[in-house]
Amino acid sequence: MTYNRRKCYDPSSTTMSKRICRRCLPFFLFLLFLFSCDFNAGPPPVLVTHEFFNLKNNDVFLIKVNTNNFIVPASDTGRVYNHTLRAITDPSAERSFERSNLPEMSLSEVFNEDDSIDILLPSHHPHQDMFDSDPIPQQDFRSGIQGRSPSPALSVGAPHNFWIETAFGNGNFVSRTATLMAIGEHSNIWVIPDSTYNVTEQRAEVIAKMFDIIYPAATNVLGFEWGGGPSGNGGEDRDKKIQILIYNIGSGVGGYFWGGKDMRPFIQNFRYSNEAEMFYVSSSQVGEGFNGYLPYLLIHEFQHLVNFSRKVFGHGQSSPFWYDEMMSMMAEDLIMTIFQNYINSNTDSPVTMNALLNRDPRLRSLPNYLRNYHEVGITEWVYLGSTSYAKAYAYGAYLMRNFGGVELLRRMMDNNTTEITSVSNALSSLNPGMDFFNSLYKFGEAFVYYRDTLQPNQASYNKTVTNIINGRSYTLDPINVWNNSWPRIFNLTPMEMRPHSVLVHSQWFNVTGDLTIVMDIPRDPNVQYYFIVD
Repeated sequence: MTYNRRKCYDPSSTTMSKRICRRCLPFFLFLLFLFSCDFNAGPPPVLVTHEFFNLKNNDVFLIKVNTNNFIVPASDTGRVYNHTLRAITDPSAERSFERSNLPEMSLSEVFNEDDSIDILLPSHHPHQDMFDSDPIPQQDFRSGIQGRSPSPALSVGAPHNFWIETAFGNGNFVSRTATLMAIGEHSNIWVIPDSTYNVTEQRAEVIAKMFDIIYPAATNVLGFEWGGGPSGNGGEDRDKKIQILIYNIGSGVGGYFWGGKDMRPFIQNFRYSNEAEMFYVSSSQVGEGFNGYLPYLLIHEFQHLVNFSRKVFGHGQSSPFWYDEMMSMMAEDLIMTIFQNYINSNTDSPVTMNALLNRDPRLRSLPNYLRNYHEVGITEWVYLGSTSYAKAYAYGAYLMRNFGGVELLRRMMDNNTTEITSVSNALSSLNPGMDFFNSLYKFGEAFVYYRDTLQPNQASYNKTVTNIINGRSYTLDPINVWNNSWPRIFNLTPMEMRPHSVLVHSQWFNVTGDLTIVMDIPRDPNVQYYFIVD
């Protein structure tokens, strides 16, 4: 039997296969698209071209400004997409040493301090706001001292008990007896003795003398503490002198103010208040080697006391640390002019100008900030962080030297607000159209411009500013940051930006010819940028 084999052909099956392939094609194309995508690439760049013509030995800087109160990741701060030099770079140009190949500063160079002198940081107490209530019951406070009698006259050697912590910041209180070691015109100097530091009457008298020089000049700008001034009643303790308590605070703290504890008698049944306008100084900071530093410490803590008195009691406003500390560092900027004025007309100054200059925050704080400004924003505060104090000085010094001098500090204290609003109100009252954010935008200029001859609107530390306030003269000396401090200029790699901060980038030094820079603009709308040609 013969079998004929036949191939069967089913047209319907072929049609079905074609239909399946057609239906799958979009899916396969979509998979191919997915595999080809780079999901880490982010949105496409938005490019803006900047051209600079006919440069001649110029330095060009990219300034970035974060105007927001949040951290911005590096990827959102913008970047240099490319740059083209139709130019030459002259490495032998006259200014080549100023801004390129700067040496790194060691910690001792940053702080410019003698290794034998261990200067500690002034401070708020970490629990400054621990006893605050909101809203602040001002009327309760005022009625609480109405019936108090004036403080009795005191004499050197008198004892008095003060509440202090067994260790700084631990919240465990103990009553310790202090001895009145010196009486000044504006202060009583109390000392709790300890075996480590021997504070003599002679040293206490030096501190009282320093404070007597500081007080009238400082209150002329800052105003008076609660109960102070010609018509004051002495405040909580009914004593018109400031109580300064010296004791061994412990490691890391040179002094502190704690208004939330010591100036709040309306808090019922709170037994640990010293009920006085006072501040504290560590006995480790009052030896003869600290003569040049003590005036800065005294005015720093005194500003905190006045700030608390005027902002909290006067206006019901609590000052955030960055704002209050900046004002204390601005007050430190007055020390040189206060003592220079005194020495010009007196022969009994307890400290020399050379000793003050060695501890001047221009040398003690500004170099630290200019080398580490990327680490902390203007409105940030790291407790007992040296860069935070350095930042507070740097921004306050910049504001005063560019927007009103010491008068700006006076107006910040006088207005009935705090933080950014207070700064803006003071700035606009002296410089119409200027506010905190505009000053932040121009801050980068102060890192760049340093010459003695400046254009009227150029921001710089290198300015001398003199104010006459109620007949008293205050002069802020210029600071050439490129002579002493060397700001850190970052390369073109994008970096994270701290809240309310600036960054200065460059790799274009001593450029001659034409320069084209293409920017991939910041993705975060709160980051702005501009270029400076110097």
